[in-house]
Amino acid sequence: MCIRLRWFLCLAVLAAVTTGALADDPPLLTLTGCLSVGDGGLKATGSWNDPCTEFCWQVSNEVTGDPNIWRYEYTLTVPKCDIRKLFIEASSECEMEFTEDNLFDPRSCPPEWLKDTDVDWFAVKCMGVEAPLYGIKASGCSGYQEVTFKFESDRGPRWGDFYALDGDLLGFPLADVCNAGFFTEDPLDAIVDNGTVCNHILVPDTGNLIPEPATLSVLGIGAIVGSVARRRRR
Repeated sequence: MCIRLRWFLCLAVLAAVTTGALADDPPLLTLTGCLSVGDGGLKATGSWNDPCTEFCWQVSNEVTGDPNIWRYEYTLTVPKCDIRKLFIEASSECEMEFTEDNLFDPRSCPPEWLKDTDVDWFAVKCMGVEAPLYGIKASGCSGYQEVTFKFESDRGPRWGDFYALDGDLLGFPLADVCNAGFFTEDPLDAIVDNGTVCNHILVPDTGNLIPEPATLSVLGIGAIVGSVARRRRR
């Protein structure tokens, strides 16, 4: 590698690191993932215990155009029965507790599904086991086998859990589903990314690990360096 190219790369890396160090805002990102009963990423009971049951998400501050405002979209698809309630985990730490003030413009597709939302502690009976879950509860109308629940928030993403059910009979759901990592520790030290970590989903939380702008820039420069070096060796 010639001296001129080496100096150019050093200056580029320095500029990227300096920019990242000065930037307070997270980078603009769009992160997606999907789990299903068929791939083992979801656990379900009743008629939802079917390979076709699927839960997908998209988390993005790129679509809002504001690095500190994130749009969360969750889509649940089930083969039978109705989607009545959907629970999304959020931060419960006292100093950083997620509240209704952090939940902006909750809505659904189809629009008529969503009846109301609440943020609190909930005692859900996931797979027949009662488990406390703090977060957002979205309650909807009957008759829908695919629902998208979406909202904006000033809380960035972190790995967490979800739970959904269809009605109940004597306090037990007719069918329910959760991510397969529901009963394991949330991987809070894992950087958020596309896909999943240990069958968890991205949820609005606090203390999220988002790649720094400098890291993304250096990774991009690394790709350029490799490309230039390969061309020069030919």
